[in-house]
Amino acid sequence: MKMVSKYFAVSLLSGVFLLPTGAVYADGCAPGQPCWDDAPKVQKRVPVRRENIPAPAPVRKKSPIEVAPTPMAKESGPLNLGIAGGVNLLYLNCEDTTVLPSLMVDYQPDADLPINLRLGVEGGKLDAEQGYYTPSSQFFMDKIDTTLIRVPLSVEYIHPVGEETKVFMGGGPSLLMIDGDADNSGIEVDDTDVGLHLGARVQQAISDNIAVSLEGGYMFAEMDAAGDDFDLNGAFTGLHLVGTLD
Repeated sequence: MKMVSKYFAVSLLSGVFLLPTGAVYADGCAPGQPCWDDAPKVQKRVPVRRENIPAPAPVRKKSPIEVAPTPMAKESGPLNLGIAGGVNLLYLNCEDTTVLPSLMVDYQPDADLPINLRLGVEGGKLDAEQGYYTPSSQFFMDKIDTTLIRVPLSVEYIHPVGEETKVFMGGGPSLLMIDGDADNSGIEVDDTDVGLHLGARVQQAISDNIAVSLEGGYMFAEMDAAGDDFDLNGAFTGLHLVGTLD
């Protein structure tokens, strides 16, 4: 028993003295050893200042592609066209008063321009008289049954008076055609000539597309009747019903 205790004590002391004196590391490298200097060192984290952060590159915005607008079809405006029907009375200086049925067409080229163009046609019977001498130097007045056609063309200035009333003032040439025979003398009247007329009229609207026109003026015209002048100078008046087209 003493031998066993002695042997155990010697073995325990041998184990104590055989232990290494320094600390043992997991990688087997201790400070002071050559491998310690070659081991990777833990780098310290350096705080990054905000002013050291580079600014982001500016983002360029793509400009929108401009597409040329498609031209819109121009809407047609109002026709500014009117048709008038009525009668004209001719108060001729040397002949009887004559009633001529008439038809007129009005056209305003530009709604913003106060100008109206009027073209008409009127015609009817004209009871005229023409003096003549017989071979025995006797003077007679012979009645001539004639047909008179007048085609007036007018350029008129438009002056509005209120919302429903307009005044038209103007004039222009008149194409005159006359044809007839005398009852007894055999005088023939067949001529075409150009006269002149001046006038004014008042047009009063009675609805959106219907108006009444009252006009008056003076006509200058002379025709040829078998070598003599056929006087058609005189005043005229007219009354028409006007319809407008939009």
